[in-house]
Amino acid sequence: MRNLTLGLLIFLLVGCQTIKDNIPSFWDDNQSKVVIDIRQSVLDLDCKQPHAPQVAVIKKHMDWLIIYSQVKDSRDVLRLVKPMNETVNDFYDRSMVKQGSEAYCNMKKKILDTQSSTVAKAVIGRF
Repeated sequence: MRNLTLGLLIFLLVGCQTIKDNIPSFWDDNQSKVVIDIRQSVLDLDCKQPHAPQVAVIKKHMDWLIIYSQVKDSRDVLRLVKPMNETVNDFYDRSMVKQGSEAYCNMKKKILDTQSSTVAKAVIGRF
């Protein structure tokens, strides 16, 4: 009986953790604001101007969102922004080394536009 109780307790704890990992987080004013800041920074990106300072702004907003979401334990938001964060970091790293071409910037901007729109709709659409 004791082993059965212990096994049931372990099963429930593992099950609760699995459920917690899959429950979406709720509305958060701070996350909602920063995803709009990210979206606006992407829309403002002018590929005819130096890329590095503009991408640094996007990266700063992304870093803030990730740190905040880690502290808040918003795992769903962290999973959601992971692909966009990889895109931003790649663009940032490359722009810090040298100014990329306008075509490269336009390609990255198009990808970031799609990603930032998806992230913003998902984060703001929570209740």
